[in-house]
Amino acid sequence: MMGIRKAIALWICPDLAELLPSAPDAQYPQSKRPDWFRLAQEVRILDRAYTAATGVKLTFANGPDYFGVRGADRYNALLVIRRLRLNRSGGIRPSTHQSVCEYFSHIWPKSTPWPSGIARPAPSGKDAQ
Repeated sequence: MMGIRKAIALWICPDLAELLPSAPDAQYPQSKRPDWFRLAQEVRILDRAYTAATGVKLTFANGPDYFGVRGADRYNALLVIRRLRLNRSGGIRPSTHQSVCEYFSHIWPKSTPWPSGIARPAPSGKDAQ
């Protein structure tokens, strides 16, 4: 579907059609996007399951510390969780999904089973020992 701005620009100057990319986003092909929405849904499931198991809704103020492999995984994970709570239609990239799943895996209560259908990352760094 063509956006209104693109339609107006083409109406004013039809020669622009040659310059505009045919795909809506050439950097991220459309075929990968549905998978991004599935990954976001998995993070939402983990967030709800963690909240139900602990009674704590994760925020920047109460999220347990975890620095993971990339250093700032706690901050990035909580940022993604917050964004997904606010935007029901958003997706996330596979690397972001991996980072958030590593965070949840690190803070997951030992007495609570990991949700079925979602692969739990293997422990890394200090967790592996």
